[in-house]
Amino acid sequence: MNGLGKVSVSSEIQFSPPLRVALYIGINVGVFLLMLIGTAVSSPTNPRFLYVILITALCSSPILKLERINGPYFLLGVYLAFFYIFFGFGDLMLTLAGRTPEVDQGPLSETEAVILVSGIGLLVGYHAAVRAAKRKMQIQSVLVKDWSFLAVVTVGLLFWIAGTGALTYWQVYVIGDRSNTTYLKNVEALGTGLTTLFMLGQLVQPLGIMILAFAYTAYRRKFLLPLILTVVFVQVVLGFAADYKSEAMSAGILLVITKTYVDGKVPKSWLIFVGLFVVVVFPIFQAYRLEVRGEQGVSSGAALQNLLGTLERAIAAEDKVNSGFGGAEYHVQSAWERASLKASVELIVQKTGTQTPYQMGATLTPILQAFIPRILWSDKEGLAVGQIFNKTFHISVVEDVYISPSHVGEVYWNFGWLGTLIVMPATGFLLGFIGVRCTAYPAVTLTKLMIMIVTIVSFAVRAEGSIATEYVVWLRAVALIWLLNLILARPYAVTRLSSGNKAAGSRSVIPVTPFENLLR
Repeated sequence: MNGLGKVSVSSEIQFSPPLRVALYIGINVGVFLLMLIGTAVSSPTNPRFLYVILITALCSSPILKLERINGPYFLLGVYLAFFYIFFGFGDLMLTLAGRTPEVDQGPLSETEAVILVSGIGLLVGYHAAVRAAKRKMQIQSVLVKDWSFLAVVTVGLLFWIAGTGALTYWQVYVIGDRSNTTYLKNVEALGTGLTTLFMLGQLVQPLGIMILAFAYTAYRRKFLLPLILTVVFVQVVLGFAADYKSEAMSAGILLVITKTYVDGKVPKSWLIFVGLFVVVVFPIFQAYRLEVRGEQGVSSGAALQNLLGTLERAIAAEDKVNSGFGGAEYHVQSAWERASLKASVELIVQKTGTQTPYQMGATLTPILQAFIPRILWSDKEGLAVGQIFNKTFHISVVEDVYISPSHVGEVYWNFGWLGTLIVMPATGFLLGFIGVRCTAYPAVTLTKLMIMIVTIVSFAVRAEGSIATEYVVWLRAVALIWLLNLILARPYAVTRLSSGNKAAGSRSVIPVTPFENLLR
């Protein structure tokens, strides 16, 4: 620890090769036994046995390389964990519940082949990047740059407060009832200048959460715990009022990832908290969407003004929909049902090239406009990929509804198998490049953490969204992080002990003469 009371160098919590192999085998054997039990007990007509076994083996493979949790394979492990939630966990649960697809798809369907090849391609690209750029671990000292404690807390609070205000106004008063008519009318009333300002506010809001989560994890100050609890609570309230579960869960997820990255171990208490939220609160959010928002027409603004009353109605709605009212269409989905994206990929694979043409990159064009602000290009058009997907494949009778194609599905929708074989390995190589350079070893810095987390959020957590939307946010966020690092970071000399010693290294401040950093 340095004079500021910060843990500057990550603990070398290492896992021996035998332990990693045993853990990998244990996970896969456990899933294999669960599939056997589910098949024997529930007797499903079409168990996805081979697919679940293969995707489990694929997504758990980073364990074999995980010498330390926050090392070069941290990013790959987190990505494939979400990949499994989106494309594998649902089939496991369906088999255990005896609710597998009625139509026989054979041992492995084409959709499943696309998903598996996508995962394998990303895995190959990631490993190639690590082999090409892996640092030599014999280095005993290194020069790093990081923010001061005052800069961390000040910028984190400013970003979170300003961003939360912008996000609240946008979700409650601009998006409103989520109809295109309301949205376009409100955006036109704001004008290009204010619209750009609000979009910038939404960009810095998650960065503010990351910075405060880093402060709470890296510094041992008493006031930081109630501060981070306040951030988590406000995000849950905002997500509930705006009917965005991802917003409600964002602070908790970011905190878990931050603590895992900085401490080099999984924060069990916070992970349990997130798990309880998913199990207990998630159904209430679903019922709120179906009954309170859908049937009763309560807006985000009304929900925010009468928060307790709206919550009571949502809880009552959960009991109502769980009782079977409204039939199958009026059903509160479980968290794993809601998270599964396999159905979207299946629809794309079945119909693209036969009933609907390939997009040939059309849905990806907004990436080219990432750094052109709307204030300079007033006629800049957005591309609602979720709505286009819905309309093209005739998924919902309500055309304004956004349906996620998923990143895997969108790649195939644009380029078919060729895109799967080229784009996914290229994505894996980019992630591997970031994973090696932003590893928490030998030193943890806020800049590396922020780049790591915005990459995880854009590429993994929000892989259900459109590629262009998430990649544009990622590009802008990385540019902003680079600028902040240029202004606020100051050099430190970090010296670590030999790899056999588990103790953390030391950090000393190096005087800087050419440039005076702000908020020192």
